[in-house]
Amino acid sequence: MSNRLTLSVLLAVALSASLFLASAVQGSAASAPAPASPSSSGSADAVQLSLIAHDKRGEPVLDLKPDELTITEDGVPVKLDNLRLVDQHKDAKQLVSFVFDPFPPEKDAHSQKSSSRIATARDAALKILTLLTESGCDFSVLSIDSRLHLQQSFTSDLNAVKAAIEAATGPIASRDKDHAAISEREIISVALSGADLEGKRVATHDRLQAQSIYAALRNSTRIAQDRHILPSFSSLLALVQSQQNLAGRKTIIYLSSMRQDQISDIGTQAIESIAGAANQANVRVDVVDVSSFGHHGSKVILTNPGSAAIASALSFRDYGTGESTMEVVDDAPIDTDLKRMAEATGGIYLNGDNLKSMRQLTGDMSTYYEASFLPRSEEYDGKLHPLVVTPLRKGLKIRTQTAYLALPPPSADGSSLQPFELPLLKQLKESPLPAQFPFRATVLDMGDSEDGRRSTLAIEVPVENLNLQQDANSPGSLAHVAMIANVKDETGAVAAHFSSDTPQRIGSHQASVKSNEVISLQRHFILPPGKYTLEVLIVDTTSGKAAAKQISFEVSSGSSAPSLGNMILVRRTDPVLSSDLDITDPLRDGKTRIMPNLSGALAAGNSNVSIFFAVHENPLSPQPAKLEIKVLRDGQVLGGAPLLARQVRGGEYYSYLGSFSLNPATDGTYQVEALLTQDGKSAESDTSFTLSGMEGAEADTAGNTSSVESVARPSGPLNIAVSPNPVQRPSDDELKALLAEAAQYANAYWDSLPNFMCHQVTERFVGSHNEKNWEHIDTLSGQLTYFEHQEDWEFQQLEKDQKRNRDSSSDARGGVTSAGVFGGLIRGLFRPAAKAEITWVESDALGDGTVQVFKYRVAKENSNLTLRSGPMEVFLVGYHGMVYIDSATHVVRRITEIADDVPKKSLIRESLVSADYDFVSINNQQYLLPVGAQIVVRRGSLRSTLELNQIRFRDFHRFVSTSRILTGTTISEP
Repeated sequence: MSNRLTLSVLLAVALSASLFLASAVQGSAASAPAPASPSSSGSADAVQLSLIAHDKRGEPVLDLKPDELTITEDGVPVKLDNLRLVDQHKDAKQLVSFVFDPFPPEKDAHSQKSSSRIATARDAALKILTLLTESGCDFSVLSIDSRLHLQQSFTSDLNAVKAAIEAATGPIASRDKDHAAISEREIISVALSGADLEGKRVATHDRLQAQSIYAALRNSTRIAQDRHILPSFSSLLALVQSQQNLAGRKTIIYLSSMRQDQISDIGTQAIESIAGAANQANVRVDVVDVSSFGHHGSKVILTNPGSAAIASALSFRDYGTGESTMEVVDDAPIDTDLKRMAEATGGIYLNGDNLKSMRQLTGDMSTYYEASFLPRSEEYDGKLHPLVVTPLRKGLKIRTQTAYLALPPPSADGSSLQPFELPLLKQLKESPLPAQFPFRATVLDMGDSEDGRRSTLAIEVPVENLNLQQDANSPGSLAHVAMIANVKDETGAVAAHFSSDTPQRIGSHQASVKSNEVISLQRHFILPPGKYTLEVLIVDTTSGKAAAKQISFEVSSGSSAPSLGNMILVRRTDPVLSSDLDITDPLRDGKTRIMPNLSGALAAGNSNVSIFFAVHENPLSPQPAKLEIKVLRDGQVLGGAPLLARQVRGGEYYSYLGSFSLNPATDGTYQVEALLTQDGKSAESDTSFTLSGMEGAEADTAGNTSSVESVARPSGPLNIAVSPNPVQRPSDDELKALLAEAAQYANAYWDSLPNFMCHQVTERFVGSHNEKNWEHIDTLSGQLTYFEHQEDWEFQQLEKDQKRNRDSSSDARGGVTSAGVFGGLIRGLFRPAAKAEITWVESDALGDGTVQVFKYRVAKENSNLTLRSGPMEVFLVGYHGMVYIDSATHVVRRITEIADDVPKKSLIRESLVSADYDFVSINNQQYLLPVGAQIVVRRGSLRSTLELNQIRFRDFHRFVSTSRILTGTTISEP
């Protein structure tokens, strides 16, 4: 394929836009009584089991006795100390949660029919619900996207449950996101205040359930970030952990779209954690493996495929008649991590629409035994201990958990230890504490709140002191640290506990650039006034080196207004994601979240300073509060007057985020002081920082814009947002190093891409750049194949007016298409012949990191962009746009391209192409691949409508064949 980017418009279908895009992709502790000290030692509690007993006919057994079975732990017999049949009428009502993965439609690999996993998941859930109609259970419905979402809280109203299932599995273009948003607002209100959105008080058990769901929603994002696992796994782990304190037995019915080849080693470890936490919380996990419905372990055998490459492709694609023949053999046993997870919790694994299996699943939920035994080990070792239950009665069949994870029970604040923490806790007891590399840690006083004095734990580990692992499939390296922190009161009891197991991608930068990078952790908590000790341990898991500290601090009593929290030097500001439900985070300022800078130094060459602190005033006072902020150097106020001197009236509690530049900037140490006065009382807060290497000037940010640049649609799947308070412009040396590495990677990018397949969903719209709303036309689904640098797209389904049509491939032809976005878009900008003018604009936020934003322009004489509106209508044009380069890895995460100087005779009058890139796991290896794109085109006059294609790529996998090649086979013509 050519390196050149070509944008074409085929006029076969009016007002349609079908994109052919060659691409491959990709705790907080609440206010609570002090919990017991988490420790790797101490008496282990009894292990709780749920037992399902059937006779040889599959009928439930109701008279099981303890002497009719034996249990072994790690191969050694243990003795039951309790066994009883649960009475559904007298015991606590069972809670059942339907949890849906994201389900893109897929192509059936063994027929010419297309199937929708969304519809399959919905039908399976509704069948199971129907079988449970008389169960007396309470049901909730949740779905997984970037985090866990609530569709319906626990209820016995089956109609409400059915509606929630429909909402969670609706068509892609019309899925009811507002339904989830309303449900979540309601549950948050109940969890935090004990009243619903209308102010009506709820029962205690309803509030406990709401608090459990709220914790699961909030922690699903935190666990995904801390452990760097897929949202499906972090959501399940957060959900089972949150149900620890709910009475009775709980069941999660997980309707999964996960394939075995998508589960990495980290995913397998996460599944072990899920199973262990589920067994600890008395939660059974049933898995409905929708991705394997209809396959039943089939193995495909190809005869005379012609070549290994063709065989690889045939294993994923449909073919009609041809020289190859295909045989399906149902002899492949099912052995997946998801199946083992279900069995480990005593659940059932379904990989087909089997009514008998569904009846068994629902029957087991109404008739079961509860049992318990004392474990052999008296210590929590964090290991998975196998369990084997052997029936002694003839014809008896027993099903239960296959293992338990020896972890301490959750603390009173709801936090749970993870297996990786137990060895770290032992190192905290060493004397002297390890100190093999430096790090910074502190507890920040965030000021008063209605619930008490707020504190924030802040840790940062300089990357330059860590051992880095090289990543063969993407630029840069990986740093990996495990962190654990305990806040202990004066008695030595742990009052708050936090941990993180955090891999972080690091670019291969110059030493001066790398020295500014840190791996950080922030957690907030509220504790009673008193003296406390912070214990922090950091382990570089690559080298095994460790470092620890003990820091004493005091939580003061709530003071009368006015008061100020600690002044914080800001490293950067990140946008608060819409998925972030932690509204109590004291580092939030509206839609912005603060990243503290604990080093007390700005990056060399930076003179932009941002500070943040909390303000507490008395809103009932007739006198408004007055806030003054001064900047000093060597004890002298710069400019001879306060930087800020004004009256403030922001309510009782609010945060203050301010930014300023030092001009002229001189190397040295500076102080920032804040003074809040009201009613003759005052409060002070201050911080200091150092400035060095002041050179260069601010870059020009002016630029020309085209009308298509103002289209009212998202720019792509990556959540890149402009910080309202930009801080710390990189130095010139940093920017040069960043651009040089980005160019080097871009020019090698094309050859580094693997062969892969993915699912592509294209939503098509029409509208005007003067309007804020677009009219949705339809949604195209198809399979995109990238093989030996060649691209192919195969139509699967068209969705219009919430109806799906699998026989509308003709409607998918024509419209707007694009070639070269896959690799040519990036390489086209950075090739030497482009002679691009590139200028730094700003630093934007992407997740927990930043991207450096540049504007660029390529003149027509140096361009490789052509617009094609017909066989003879091909025009070479210049272009400009924006490129967003990852500050950590120095790779392009987003690029936009807008055509310049379009000839008047071209049918394409304006065009915009953008693409987003992210790290995608394919066969346990990370690749930087496109995850989404958008194309906007205007044809004809200035008053003509715009056509928009919004594209997403999902479900990436290599050409991996399960085929067996039969050599020596010949086909003879009669």
